[in-house]
Amino acid sequence: FVKKRVRQKPVIFALCDVSLSCLHFSAFSLALVHSLEKFFRQVRCFAFVGETEEVTAILRKEQAYNLRAQILYNTRVTGESGRTDYGSSLVTFFERYGHELSHKSYVLIFGDARSNWFRTEPQVLKQIRDRVKRVYWFNPEAVSEWNTGDSSMSDYQKYCSKVFQTTNLDELMKALTEL
Repeated sequence: FVKKRVRQKPVIFALCDVSLSCLHFSAFSLALVHSLEKFFRQVRCFAFVGETEEVTAILRKEQAYNLRAQILYNTRVTGESGRTDYGSSLVTFFERYGHELSHKSYVLIFGDARSNWFRTEPQVLKQIRDRVKRVYWFNPEAVSEWNTGDSSMSDYQKYCSKVFQTTNLDELMKALTEL
């Protein structure tokens, strides 16, 4: 008698940059990730600009076209400065939710890694990676734009299982099939 091993579906923690530079990408990504819930054990969604807050409940009750506005209106994701700060956002995510991460979790990050010259805190992404099975990053900019200006993609890339250029819907869908 051989016991058949059942593969458990992972828990998804999706972090989405909802700043102006990722306006359309983040709203679409949030709606898309939420719609994937049937393929995973659980999908939890988090939004950030200057700090991170869970927005799973907002996604369940709002229409896709209204998500970003409701998130910005009903949460504190903008933080103190109101400007995108990946370092602070990663720190607040890890402080608030890091204890819920496990080796059965995947972390998906949707954003351009542009942090307005704030501290990038890549060691926090390393701490996240050390607790989970995989970290995937979906960047809406072309690879040629990464690490230009205030982009800190190289700081984060080394702690990701894989990073994806997702400048259009085809690239995003192809990337999601690799999960």
